[in-house]
Amino acid sequence: MTDQTKQADDHPRQPDIEVYIKECSIEEIISWLGSVFNDVNTHGPLDKPSINVTCSTANNSIPLTIYTGAAGKLYTSLWFQSEHTPWKTDLDCAMAMANALGNEVRCATDSWQESEDSDNQWWKITREGKTMVSW
Repeated sequence: MTDQTKQADDHPRQPDIEVYIKECSIEEIISWLGSVFNDVNTHGPLDKPSINVTCSTANNSIPLTIYTGAAGKLYTSLWFQSEHTPWKTDLDCAMAMANALGNEVRCATDSWQESEDSDNQWWKITREGKTMVSW
């Protein structure tokens, strides 16, 4: 995974992070977040389609929205609405999450921008590595 980390380091810090994890429970996600951040606070019940969370580091409070049932209901989206995450890019976060939880994680191949000619190329990350897929 050294080459993957080096590649991600070549990219500028993204203004937010969004990743999609396949077939993972909310409890597992919250537990993983607790291993990454100093404090994780959920705002409301965990059985809703959209869950608001605040993740805290020593210096920052990071809003996170978790969307269950994303992308055909197999994936859960995690959208960190801050540039102050422990990860520089979506790929960095996806690799950390896949390695820690063992589930497939997907993310955009580059900083996402809405346009008519945007491709559907995504990184598919597992513990075995990353591959580019159309999604």
